[in-house]
Amino acid sequence: KPTNLSLKSLGTGLDHVQLSWTGSSPRYEVFYFLSGSDYIQSAGVTTDTTYSVTSGLTPGQTYEFFVVSYGSDGTPVLPSVNSSIESVTLTLPSVSDLTAISTSNTITLT
Repeated sequence: KPTNLSLKSLGTGLDHVQLSWTGSSPRYEVFYFLSGSDYIQSAGVTTDTTYSVTSGLTPGQTYEFFVVSYGSDGTPVLPSVNSSIESVTLTLPSVSDLTAISTSNTITLT
C-alpha cells in the first residue's frame, strides 16, 4: 500500500496539486474530497508514484487526498484510517503593487 504520501500546491491561485508516495503496486488511484465533506471523487488512475491534479479544484478551499493501491489481480488495498491522508488549502490569487494609468482610449497596467 502507498506510504509517505506528500502533497504540494503547484502555484498560488491555481487548482493544481502534485502528490507523491512510495509503493510498489502495479496501479494506484488518487481520491480527494472537500474538507468536511463525505463526497469522495476519483482524480484518476496511474501506474507511477506521482500524480498531478490539474482541474476540478477550487482556490480558497481545503481538500483531503488519499491513494488506493491495486494488487496484480485488481483487488484494492485501502489505506489505514487517517494514516495516509494529506490536505492542502489552495490559496486565492492576489495582486499587489498594481497601477492603472488611463490615457485617452487605453488603460495601462503596471
